[in-house]
Order: sequence, then structure tokens, then C-alpha cells
Amino acid sequence: MNADSLSLALRDSFRASAARELVASFEVHLGDFVVHARVDRGKLELTREPAPKADLIIDTDLTIGRLIAGQLCAAAALSGGNVRLMGKRRLFARFVELFHFER
Repeated sequence: MNADSLSLALRDSFRASAARELVASFEVHLGDFVVHARVDRGKLELTREPAPKADLIIDTDLTIGRLIAGQLCAAAALSGGNVRLMGKRRLFARFVELFHFER
């Protein structure tokens, strides 16, 4: 997975209806790649650069693909040690809710 495929996965899996009341900034680190996802009341903006002040920084490996695919829940991802969080940790469950494909 690279920055392009991560951006596409985030864009395509975004559930705007679940984000109607949320304003938050997520920064996802996957190896050397960074994608900034800004959610503003159901709208999504993606950039491939660090956020000035991200609410939550997610440092991960290919586990992010399993989260987006709906194959892994937030708690399992954290307990597996392949996801590290900085910032408002409580937003991680919300991130997983917003960015996943329905099964």
C-alpha cells in the first residue's frame, strides 16, 4: 500500500452519514507515507502531507487495510501492537467507524 492507495481507500470507504456532527483531523502514517484526513460535518478532505494540528495521529502498518476492509475492530488493532496513537485516543474508534467498507 502506498500514499495513493491509502488515500483512495480512505476516500472510498468514508461514511459521510456517520460524520454529520464531527469536525476532526486525522493523520495516518503508513511507513514513509502520510495522509491527512480532515472531516468537517460529513465532508472529507484528503491531503498527502502532515496536518498542522491533527486531533489524532495513527501510526500503522498494513493493519490499516484490514481496518478499512472491516476485517478488524479498533480494539483488536490496538491490542495487536501494530497501531500506535498520539493525540485524542478516543477518536480511534470513531475513525474506524467512519472509514470502513460495509461487510
